[in-house]
Amino acid sequence: MTPFQRHPRDPEAHRATASDGLNRKWGFPRALRVLRRLLSQENGNTLMVVAASMPAVMMSLGLGVEGGMMYLLRRQAQTAADAAAISGGMELVRGQHAAVTGAGRAASAANGFTNGGVVSVAVNNPPEQGTYATDPAAVEAVVSRPHPLLFASLFNAVDPMISARAVAKVHVAGEACVLALRPNAIRGVETSGSASVNLQGCTLAANTKSSSALYMSGSGALYAESLWSAGGIYISGSSSTQFEQPPMEYMWPLPDPYASLPIPTGGGCTTTNASYSAATVTINPGVYCGGISFGSGANVTLNPGTYYVRDGNFNVKAQAVVKGTGVTIILTGTTASTVGAVDINANTDVTLSAPTGSSDTYRGLTFVQQRNGTADSKFNGGSRTKISGGIYFPNTRVTWNGDNTYAAPDCTQVVAAVVTFTGNTTLNNAGCKVRGVKPVSVDLVRLVE
Repeated sequence: MTPFQRHPRDPEAHRATASDGLNRKWGFPRALRVLRRLLSQENGNTLMVVAASMPAVMMSLGLGVEGGMMYLLRRQAQTAADAAAISGGMELVRGQHAAVTGAGRAASAANGFTNGGVVSVAVNNPPEQGTYATDPAAVEAVVSRPHPLLFASLFNAVDPMISARAVAKVHVAGEACVLALRPNAIRGVETSGSASVNLQGCTLAANTKSSSALYMSGSGALYAESLWSAGGIYISGSSSTQFEQPPMEYMWPLPDPYASLPIPTGGGCTTTNASYSAATVTINPGVYCGGISFGSGANVTLNPGTYYVRDGNFNVKAQAVVKGTGVTIILTGTTASTVGAVDINANTDVTLSAPTGSSDTYRGLTFVQQRNGTADSKFNGGSRTKISGGIYFPNTRVTWNGDNTYAAPDCTQVVAAVVTFTGNTTLNNAGCKVRGVKPVSVDLVRLVE
């Protein structure tokens, strides 16, 4: 045995012999080097990680897109509900309660949600829930439809219901103390010359649809809470105006507050061709056939009640004094052409106030003209003329002419086919509610829920 040869029983020699065998059989060092190179490669690892996470990424992306689609559908449903509630409210403003549901559903359909099938559009007046439940001036709209699921159907087998709710309420934005009713007039309300019209705390309104429905020319002045026109508004450059609220043009017509008012002829004549002058007289309610004339020097007191002036005028001439509390003058006729008018001349003293009793048929009305009348009325005069209450001439023109201030202490309202101001006028409706005058409400609709 040479000095360098190990003994066969030496453990070290045995391990060396075994290792040499493996190296010779498998090339183990080479395999180890290859494995180390594979483990040190990052390109392959990234690809494996990306491949493993791709299903989760695609699922998250799909759920995000579907969530966005549901949000968009929810916003669209809310738009439809808002439109339905507002449209229903507009029918309340027009007094068409039976049309509320139809108008609301039509507005919803115009915004992509038609009632029927899987889509439900409920329009309720009053609302069935919420703060305004049972409020007759509010309209509730509820729009709903299911949303078919895509990726989310893996987690939820039932399609979710997308629903939106809105409530619109009618609110009074103001009151008109002058309203022109005729829709096809060239000019519904007109001021001209140097007339100064002061409407204290109330609106000047016209249901006229022309481009000059409210027409102001000359160098006059107009002061009012606001203007309301179913057509356009024309104000000349030399006119002076002041409004508390912005004028509104091309709006909806305001309702006639006296559309259902009965206007009978009054029965048989109690007095014919009544005429008073140069005397102090007290007269009673009745049917005055042929008209009533108050001449110069007349000082006439009208007892409370209703005065039917048939087939003639209510004529107050210069230097006459006419007074009455709780009176209504109704101009009637056997035919349309014989219905009389009011003619109050300059330099008169007319102080008349309407009845205020809750049981009075003509509560709040001082002058009324039969609906088919054709004769226009003129209220001329001076600052001593004061009319408290409403003036209702639905088919003819009412003209304020001359230097007058037909300012009742607290209430004057004019509702006529057309109205013209050519003199200085002050109207005030602050006390009209107390006097029982029916308001000409300027109603708006706004979303409250």
